[in-house]
Amino acid sequence: AGGTLAPGSLNATGTLALASAELDGATLVFDLQAPANGPSDKLAVTGAFNTTAPTALVLNLPAEGLPAGTGTLTVLRDKSGTLLTLQ
Repeated sequence: AGGTLAPGSLNATGTLALASAELDGATLVFDLQAPANGPSDKLAVTGAFNTTAPTALVLNLPAEGLPAGTGTLTVLRDKSGTLLTLQ
């Protein structure tokens, strides 16, 4: 239960690829970089992705902020549960 999942590592961007994931009260931390579609953290799960307890989502933005735009944080094939808190 609990713990932190940070693709790449804390304060460094990267992609974490998993066959499946079950989060039980974990915190997902994504480091974002400009531009919005640039090299930011990503989580790719090819199988089941389940959240069984409230899961927090933390977005670390660059000091200068982000310009308007869109980007992908997760690629989930089969998900259940809900990310309940946004920090």
